[in-house]
Amino acid sequence: MPPLSGVDHTNKDLKKNFEARASFDLLASHGLSHDPMPIRDEENSHGTRCAGEVAMEANNSYCGVGIAFNARIGGIRLLNGSVTDAMEATALTFNIHFIDIYVCSWGPRDNGAEMDGPHSLTARALRLGAHKGRGGKGSIFVWAAGNGGMHHDHCGADGYVNTIYSIAIGAVTQTGKPAYFGEPCPGVMDVTLTGAGVGGSLHLNTGRRKDAFDDILFHVSCTSPELTWRDVQHLIAKTAKIPDPKEPGWNINAAGYHVHHRYGFGLLDAGLMVQQAAHFNAVAPQRKCTQEIRFYPTRILPSRGGVSVNIQSEGCHGRTNEINTLEHVQVRVSMSAVCRGDLYISLESPGGTVSVLLDTRPNDDSTDGLKNWTLMTVHCWGEQPRGLWTLQVTDHKVQ
Repeated sequence: MPPLSGVDHTNKDLKKNFEARASFDLLASHGLSHDPMPIRDEENSHGTRCAGEVAMEANNSYCGVGIAFNARIGGIRLLNGSVTDAMEATALTFNIHFIDIYVCSWGPRDNGAEMDGPHSLTARALRLGAHKGRGGKGSIFVWAAGNGGMHHDHCGADGYVNTIYSIAIGAVTQTGKPAYFGEPCPGVMDVTLTGAGVGGSLHLNTGRRKDAFDDILFHVSCTSPELTWRDVQHLIAKTAKIPDPKEPGWNINAAGYHVHHRYGFGLLDAGLMVQQAAHFNAVAPQRKCTQEIRFYPTRILPSRGGVSVNIQSEGCHGRTNEINTLEHVQVRVSMSAVCRGDLYISLESPGGTVSVLLDTRPNDDSTDGLKNWTLMTVHCWGEQPRGLWTLQVTDHKVQ
């Protein structure tokens, strides 16, 4: 039987901070239910454990204390068998004017073969949350970057990581090393500590497209500072710390940010984020600049060869949507392939920052190729966009 999801709100550490208005059982066969854990057993333990890390009450002489021990927390029961686009969209917009932060630990199966992301309703729900949630400041969507490291998976194949509206978080051990189950990609913003070190186990599977973890939603009872969803991402980028400088792969981009395909900007520093949030100046309104490249005739990628695409960008200079400082850079690609897992796609910015948007995945033998697939990097954060961008696509066929 696949694991279920839920939060045990009767737990002594959680019952004081449980918030029914942030809870909903999407799987209830009996109509509306605000009990996110109708079945209380060990198979439902993960959501409760996550909730406890956030919101265990303080000074009750029971087990522990949460990092946000005065936060109100709830859960949305979503996982158990088939999950539809409409169900995901409902979960991500449930009570969006009341819930501040949605913590989501699900996505495509982390088997190194699947490639999936938000479908149309869920993509619209994420945009709606970012623009209308928290009274217009934007819902905060925190997303797990993936657990497919042991299957050589890459989170460039995870559309929930590649959306600009999510904050993709990876995992490190207590020594600062990347967790063995973690996935690399330039969409990862930061990492935090995990309890699953060497010999640990955190990987379970459910039905269609879903990894076996839960939606945890919490309402933070404070009114200031008035951070937007983009302000939060800027704070993360500014305050993250390098957990292990000896780990290969660290780069400094042209704006001075340290970036890594496994660590993102580094280890989350909650204390420093709170300290800087108190006097943080809100960032300017978001602007978007798009350039489209089409090939006539189609460019052919030879076996074990590569195709390089040069894109000269002015960052929409002189227009109302002119970009001077980058945040997210997305690349939407369409290409056919005999074996999708052989594809390696990288992007070099005018500042010289190279992002591996999609690495090879030996378990992916799909012939579907990429159809309007969106890849994303945060490694160009703070850089200016004007100049030559180079997109490199390589076929790494072994035989």
